[in-house]
Amino acid sequence: MTSLLVAHHLAGLLALFAALWLWVALGAPQPEPGRCRRLALLLAHLAGAVLLSGGAWYVLTYGADRAAILRGPWPQAHGVAMESKEHMVFLFLLAALYLPVLLRDPAWAEAAARRLARACVALVLLWGVAADLGGLAVDLGLRQGLVRPAPQTGAAP
Repeated sequence: MTSLLVAHHLAGLLALFAALWLWVALGAPQPEPGRCRRLALLLAHLAGAVLLSGGAWYVLTYGADRAAILRGPWPQAHGVAMESKEHMVFLFLLAALYLPVLLRDPAWAEAAARRLARACVALVLLWGVAADLGGLAVDLGLRQGLVRPAPQTGAAP
């Protein structure tokens, strides 16, 4: 199951790189339509891979990790970070899926449509980095839960 987690992280990292590349391509004085469309499609596919690999990992293995996180000293790693990631991934995916649709329209080369596309890419980048930081918090919470379980309060000596 580690391979699912590695695929999830790798797809997320590649999606962020594709989004950053698309941001730069859209900011050019004369953006190349073919390149922008291909980058948007690549980003959409990578966002789908992030969702599928992360969802499979969550369903198949996260139950044991969640139990370790909740008995550790950082239960908020699940309660805040993972819950936020679970909802943020859909915003990330919707924005990434919207870009190929937007860039298919010939009018996207106009300044207003390019600003909309760049704003959409900025949201993908923002949500992607936030999800990555949430994943870091979940990982740290899991490590703490495995190494140092939280002290039991009110237990008899």
